[in-house]
Amino acid sequence: MTIDHLYLYVFANTTINVSIFRIVGRIAAPLFLFAVIQAMRYSSDKKSYIFRLYKYHICICILEIVLSYLLHSEISFNVIPEWLFTAIYIYLIDMIIKKEHIIRHIVLMLIPILVGIGSLIIGPSCSVINVFLPNIFTIQYSPFFLILGIGWYYMKKKKNQIVALIFFSVFVLIGSYIVSASQYWVYPGLFNYTQAWMVLAAPFIALYNNRKGKNLKKFFYIYYPTHICIFLLLGRFVH
Repeated sequence: MTIDHLYLYVFANTTINVSIFRIVGRIAAPLFLFAVIQAMRYSSDKKSYIFRLYKYHICICILEIVLSYLLHSEISFNVIPEWLFTAIYIYLIDMIIKKEHIIRHIVLMLIPILVGIGSLIIGPSCSVINVFLPNIFTIQYSPFFLILGIGWYYMKKKKNQIVALIFFSVFVLIGSYIVSASQYWVYPGLFNYTQAWMVLAAPFIALYNNRKGKNLKKFFYIYYPTHICIFLLLGRFVH
């Protein structure tokens, strides 16, 4: 992640070509998604975990607004909605499987979709609303990424999870070719050839020992926005 952001915010608009940074950086997104899956699988309080992700999403949105104002440029780096929606849908599907208030949870599953459609119809004027109600259709890695995460959650064997990641990477590669050939850019955050290198996360998933690691959640919550702010400022200096 850090290597990817170093290229994206510091070197992307320079004559220095270090695209390998972007390829290595593709490992991050599926690993973070995998971490969210494990958190939902082993958390003793899934609701609190989801609410913590939601609060963090709002904080990142506010930071984006402040940075955009200070740097006179639209700044967008929030990938938290991907993890948030994945966690929400896993929780709701679990409740439906357990046959607890089935109708209520089905309705709750439809709400993000309806809100997303409404946001698309209203357009940019609802950007403030999206701070508190993120649009499921405009998340960086697309709703397809959520489907991968939900699928991972219900796959108990790592072998199946790795196969799913390989198929997803092939899907991204084919989708990138179709999008590029049609010149109709849909979900450019996902459908570009570099994203197919997500498959490089497979060995790390294979090495996971199904044990809880060190509790570094506070470190991530601080490090994620801090390193991006530093790179943004460094990028302005370099340019």
